[in-house]
Amino acid sequence: AFARDKSSIQGWGEMKIRYMLSAKGISKETISEALDSIEEGKAFGRLEKLMETKARSLKDDPQARLKMLRFGMGRGYPYESVAEITDKIIGQWKHSES
Repeated sequence: AFARDKSSIQGWGEMKIRYMLSAKGISKETISEALDSIEEGKAFGRLEKLMETKARSLKDDPQARLKMLRFGMGRGYPYESVAEITDKIIGQWKHSES
């Protein structure tokens, strides 16, 4: 329940949830079972929405890409996923400026 709630309500990624459950002394097997209950597609969608919201506040910031990467990874998502979404959003900015 903790993993599902943190993923769906707070928008946490797998790595952050894993770390927090581990800090609470939960076994690795139980953590794996909890993380298996999270739908990966929905988690990616939540990450994308979070990143789009963050991007709006950074649109004119010269360090927007770095700040977005740090934000997404701080939420507990893997670099590859965060970088993919960040590049997609920044690419949309460039197209809208043209």
